Amino acid sequence: MSQFDISLFRREPSLEEISAAKAEIHRQEHAIATIKDRIHTLRLEAHQLNQAQKEHEQIITRCKGVVTLARRIPEEVLANIFEHCAEDWPRAPIVASHVCSAWRKAALTPQVWSHIYVNGDSPDAVGRTRFWLSMSRQAPLYITVASTWWTHPSNLIRAMDLLSRHALRWHSLTVESSLLRFSNLVISRCTERVPCLREITINTEVHVDPEDDSEEETFHLAKVLNAEKAPNLREVHFSCNALPYSLTFRPHIRILHLSMDESLSLRPLLATSILALLESLPVLQQLTMALPLKYNRPYIPEDNSEHIVTLPELTSMTMYGPTNLNELLAHLQTPSLRLLRLRSLEDVGYRQEPIGPSLLRFIEDSAPPLEFLELHDIDLSPENFSAAFSALPELRALRIHESSISDSTLRLLSGPAGLCRRLTHLDLRWCGQLLGKALVHLVHSRQVLHVPGQFPVVENDGDVADPIEEVAVLNCCYVTEQDVLDLARATVCHVRLRDDDFCCELLFRFDTFLSSLYLWFDATVTRQCCNNLRYRQRLRLRHIATLTAEARDNIRLIA
Repeated sequence: MSQFDISLFRREPSLEEISAAKAEIHRQEHAIATIKDRIHTLRLEAHQLNQAQKEHEQIITRCKGVVTLARRIPEEVLANIFEHCAEDWPRAPIVASHVCSAWRKAALTPQVWSHIYVNGDSPDAVGRTRFWLSMSRQAPLYITVASTWWTHPSNLIRAMDLLSRHALRWHSLTVESSLLRFSNLVISRCTERVPCLREITINTEVHVDPEDDSEEETFHLAKVLNAEKAPNLREVHFSCNALPYSLTFRPHIRILHLSMDESLSLRPLLATSILALLESLPVLQQLTMALPLKYNRPYIPEDNSEHIVTLPELTSMTMYGPTNLNELLAHLQTPSLRLLRLRSLEDVGYRQEPIGPSLLRFIEDSAPPLEFLELHDIDLSPENFSAAFSALPELRALRIHESSISDSTLRLLSGPAGLCRRLTHLDLRWCGQLLGKALVHLVHSRQVLHVPGQFPVVENDGDVADPIEEVAVLNCCYVTEQDVLDLARATVCHVRLRDDDFCCELLFRFDTFLSSLYLWFDATVTRQCCNNLRYRQRLRLRHIATLTAEARDNIRLIA
């Protein structure tokens, strides 16, 4: 009885109808039990299939492990990879050696253990250093010694004495300390001769007591690592929150990176101290100075205008800090300079201190064969631009960030016989007065067409300006999208940051009141002011996407 007459629910059922209903219930319950048994069987079978699938996947994983690139990389390549990892991660050799037997074998290469990190706060600093030294065997050593306020000096002394036994293998030494006193302590323990040492990096802090000018204020690298002990030491990186009163390096340093953070020091920043330091480095070839954007005390320039420091072998100089720092240029002579970067990060209004006179005096007095010039947030007047271009006949690359350079100034560079005739790379950013048409005209004017039997018309000396090989134009409001396309048809045109580009940072502070406590925060945020992502997307969608394949091939645009 599979179906019932609906009238059965409106009257009292008979005995036959009751018996038929019970029989139907029994049949349905039996059918349900059969279905449940089937479901259980299928679930068990699915579970068994899943287990079988996992076993097959495990076999595949093991087989992939046999043919994976990591297993087929030669041991020496693996060791080289581990060595690079160890430069930034001290535990890399330990971790790599626990992966598999092949990695363990590669990790046992002495060069992998070359980068020794001494944590002065670790109770086992000496034991760990001893183990790393034993594993490195006779490989070159790249040493980092770190300490904080809570470091016990005996830890540093014992570790440095142990390292000094292997002084013949030192290639670089980095000292990271929150106290200049500890940095001096580490350097003072370099008692042995280090003939292979080429580079020293010091990251430290000066903590000034206004009532006590102690030894904390001095750092004399030259007294310890002199020419006899370190004959090949050529590069020094010194980073501090303030310039110590007395700072000396050995006179044969060729590369110097001098960096100061925002300082809470109670004393001003003296140009005299910087010039005295540079005067002691007669064979310097590369100089980078990064000074505080906003010093708590004023920057005091050199009073004696006749105080000139000559650096005859300097080829590269980068100055990064307040605009008035560039007044140092008037006291420098660099007859061999080829690369000059002047970077200012003024955060209050327009450029306060004019750099034009200092720059021109520097160029005129030094007469350098300058090939690369970068002016970042440093503006010149049209007259100073003209004078600078006239004095730089060998200039090949020009980078200008946030400038009021005008069309008439740019026309001075026009070919075929304009100024800066060797100029081939031009980078313009945030130039708010420059018209795109003037830039397009400049590129076209310097394109020399070599037609058989004809020669370009030039003036006087017959020297033809080199064509512009590359133009970068970012956030110049009067350079239109059509101008960019015209530039890209004539040369390589960039409208995006390169990987190695310098883009300024914005330093800010803010105070907040919370729970009756003043909390002071100091943060550095990368402004990325040249990262014009929306503009590049719009340029691609409006123009590039609508071009034919042939037209797209004729455009050299990096967007």
